[in-house]
Amino acid sequence: MSKCSHNIIANSTSSWWAAYMNQTKDHITIAPKFKYNQKFYQNIYDKRKSYWKKALMDLSAYPENWILLDKNNNTIPELIKTLQLDSEQSKEILENYHKKEFNIYTGGLEELSICSGYTGKKYVCKVNLEDATQSKPTVVTAYYKIRSKFSSDQYDKWMQSFLQIPFNLAAYTDEESAPLIKKYRGDLPLKLIIKDFKELYHYSFYEKYKKMYANDSNKQHSPELYIIWAEKVKFVIGVIKNNYYNSDFFVWCDIGILRNSRYFSTQFPTLDYMTHNQISAGIINDFENYEIENKLMSYVGQVQKVAGNIQIGDIPSWKLYNVIWNRTLKELMDNNIDSGDDQRVMGTIALRYPDFINLIYPSINYKGNRWWYMLLKFSKKNGKL
Repeated sequence: MSKCSHNIIANSTSSWWAAYMNQTKDHITIAPKFKYNQKFYQNIYDKRKSYWKKALMDLSAYPENWILLDKNNNTIPELIKTLQLDSEQSKEILENYHKKEFNIYTGGLEELSICSGYTGKKYVCKVNLEDATQSKPTVVTAYYKIRSKFSSDQYDKWMQSFLQIPFNLAAYTDEESAPLIKKYRGDLPLKLIIKDFKELYHYSFYEKYKKMYANDSNKQHSPELYIIWAEKVKFVIGVIKNNYYNSDFFVWCDIGILRNSRYFSTQFPTLDYMTHNQISAGIINDFENYEIENKLMSYVGQVQKVAGNIQIGDIPSWKLYNVIWNRTLKELMDNNIDSGDDQRVMGTIALRYPDFINLIYPSINYKGNRWWYMLLKFSKKNGKL
């Protein structure tokens, strides 16, 4: 490798170290971004494992001018075929589909479509900054005053902190709670969508949710809470139809997510690490081996595997996610499997569609609560408290 002007390497210890040792400021190295899976992460948290594998988890461990490529261009068309969607559904999903060979990571995510030439320095290409920043993500949330395990005063404090972040926001609520949202949001960007609770799509399952609640060991839950959890994808789909801020990416956030000032960032959500053709969500607990084998969440025990508090994707990904969510929820209900907790639905989807659900693991040095890691990952803090 010392005789090479530039390198294209595979994911192997020898090639990684050879390129690393041969690195100079003018030397370009192209490497594949590692495709993580649960087994890889279980190994990576073992301190006996090599630095090379640990480095794969942290983009800052790479030299500044390395180019990381993540091949990710056929996931959605392949799933459309697998799911046997009709032509009308397929056309709607593919309307905003980004067909491209790679997601490119160089400390930030830049698109091939806006590249005009490689600089050989920090970024993979020269970027038209106006084009790159033109489409900011839309954050979608909702607030309905239902019974909660937290007091109204406590939840209002969290909500107030969240509503002080200056992102483009679309929020669902009812007439009663609308003034509170407006008060906390002030002059920051807000599209308020008034919708009565009984008009929500998943309210039609209220009787089924009541039966599930009877079997729920956590009585701080409620049928109403199940409805809100299940409705998250529908909330986003409704905002996509109007696309108030002309966004490519949409971010679902629970309105009470900001529970610690350490996680507050005015830069959230940054486009860095957002990927087309996938839904990104945080991983909370590892799946059991039998869940992986059966591609189905356990009927009993720990269901908190994939965090639903922040979910990120582009337009076609959310549209496809909506179809998959509907089918998965129906299947679980038809088989009398308790699915009031959205964790079971999300976990099952992640198990069945691993190339579509991009599970975000915390960095090896992260010491905080996994539930809030996505707040840091998709801000300029990049996972650091």
